[in-house]
This record gives sequence, C-alpha cells and structure tokens, in this order.
Amino acid sequence: AYIENCHNKGRHTLIYCVTKKFSRVLLNTIRNLLPDEEKDTVQMVDGETPDEIRKDVLTRFSEGSVRCIVNCMVLTEGTDLPICDTIINLRPTCNDSLYQQMAGRGTRLYDSKDYCLLIDIVPEDGNSASRGLCTAPSLFGLDPSLLGEKEKSEFAPDKDLLTVCDTLGAAMASQTKNISLRIRSIDLFM
Repeated sequence: AYIENCHNKGRHTLIYCVTKKFSRVLLNTIRNLLPDEEKDTVQMVDGETPDEIRKDVLTRFSEGSVRCIVNCMVLTEGTDLPICDTIINLRPTCNDSLYQQMAGRGTRLYDSKDYCLLIDIVPEDGNSASRGLCTAPSLFGLDPSLLGEKEKSEFAPDKDLLTVCDTLGAAMASQTKNISLRIRSIDLFM
C-alpha cells in the first residue's frame, strides 16, 4: 500500500502501528523494497526515540527529505506536520478521539495539498463489525458494518469520501424515517 499509493506518487506519509516491534519490521520491509538511495526517506519514531533524533526526523519530514514516518504511539496529538498528505492506519482502534487525532495529522492545510489520502488497514476476520473499529466513514457518522455490498462499493479511491458519506447518510436517514412510520402504523393498528 505504501510503495504503490504513496512513495511512487511522492506523497508524505505517516504510518501508525500497534507495537514498536511491528514498526521496526515494517520500516525494514519498506526500506528493502526501495532503491538504496531512497531508503533514508523512510524513518521511524517511537516513545524511546531520543528527543534530538525525533526532532531531526520531524524537521526533515517537514522539509520533504523524509517522506514517510513509521511510528508507534507518538504522532497522535500535538504534532503539526502540514506537509503530511497521507495517513496509513495499521493501528485499529475503537476510540473515536484517537482515530480522529491520527486522521487529523493529514488534514492540516498546506499550499500544494488538495486532500489527505487515508488508508485504513483493518482485519477481515468476520469480527471487525462487532468490534466497532473506527474507519474513515465513521468520521462522518457511518458504520460500514451496516452497509450492503452496493453501498460499500461507493468507497473508491477516485470518489470524495465526504460526498459519498453525505449521500449514504441521507439515504439511511430516509430509510430510518420509513421504518419509523411503519412501526408507528403497526402500533396504531394493534
């Protein structure tokens, strides 16, 4: 996902991971896929990264020489990196506030940025819906587990997420109103 959708397109990416070990494995995996002269464009920070190294990585990211930061639990709140135009979330959460903070790192205004690409990597083990994981549609009040295949197909990379969510939200509101009327009719009849 990173190489094809971000690195090859010159995007500036923050990747959120669950553990430090997974962050290191992902960092090494991505670097192994890059030519030698581009390996240094991908860096990692975590809670144990010394302040001076963290500051250097963040400065180089802001300047554009670092194009990706793999991180574990450090770039959620209070980090201002307006150049960031992509978030890859490999840290599933049910916490709306945490998810909004992570997604928000890519929504800061920046001169050459038209939008933020948000890539959620969520497990498809059949339990995701019952876990209530936050995803991009949940930012707009939609629960993807309640959508049918037709509605889910609307979430495509070439479509504006806000427009799709508004359209689906209006349709769901209309259906809810119809259900409420039917329930009322049944109650009145009984």
